[in-house]
Amino acid sequence: MPRSCDASPDPAGRASLEVGVVRVWLLDPDACGERELAACEALLDADERARAARLARSAGRRSFVAAHALARRSLSRCAPVAPSAWRFAARPGGRPELAGPAEGAGLRFNLSHTDGLAACAVARDVDVGVDVEAGARVRRPLALAERFFAPEEASALRGLPEAAQSDRFLALWVAKEAVLKARGVGIAGGLATVRLAPEGSGFALVASGERDGGPGAWQLALVRPTPLHALAVAARRGAGAPLRFTVAFESGRALPLDGATGT
Repeated sequence: MPRSCDASPDPAGRASLEVGVVRVWLLDPDACGERELAACEALLDADERARAARLARSAGRRSFVAAHALARRSLSRCAPVAPSAWRFAARPGGRPELAGPAEGAGLRFNLSHTDGLAACAVARDVDVGVDVEAGARVRRPLALAERFFAPEEASALRGLPEAAQSDRFLALWVAKEAVLKARGVGIAGGLATVRLAPEGSGFALVASGERDGGPGAWQLALVRPTPLHALAVAARRGAGAPLRFTVAFESGRALPLDGATGT
């Protein structure tokens, strides 16, 4: 992973976001020096700074500040708004959404961060969710799968060699959570309600957990941005052509997608 932290905001409006494209930007919070972290914090509003201050662990505060600054810069790559000018509100269920300015109308975003990586997904006029997790945090993947996944998913995981179980579990977890976040319900919506089956290098979405709209209403992409992390991004498809996903570090390095479903 590039050991860089681009804390300087892009000139507002330098780029725009086309309909049908989902862009994901990545950042390593641990690569932010103190000056860069201060520049990140200067972009946040009073509520974000207060939330950061309440975090007990310094690593947690660093990750929160860097990730929320990343979200602001990512949005400013898609509309002519300064990163510090974005305003947010919480939807029912807690998912943040844009509350202004008007230049951002139609943009939707989602943010995820874990040890060593932050990710922000932005799309126009479609629901989007992103999740990133660190493999080092996974303990006893089979026991977790039996507790939180659908029975057939846990059974398939049990049939893998032990060395492969952690990677498969991690990919399933981020894919499920990305769909739940895109739906606006988060993990409280139940990981077992989102069911996936292996397909090529990714997964086919068998059930999204929604009563209305089948799995074909969603598109999902997976990527391993570093050897330690797994990432998934999910977006609600319209009636037109398949969505196009891009994933890149802020430093500019683009990443290939391991697998996509619903295309």
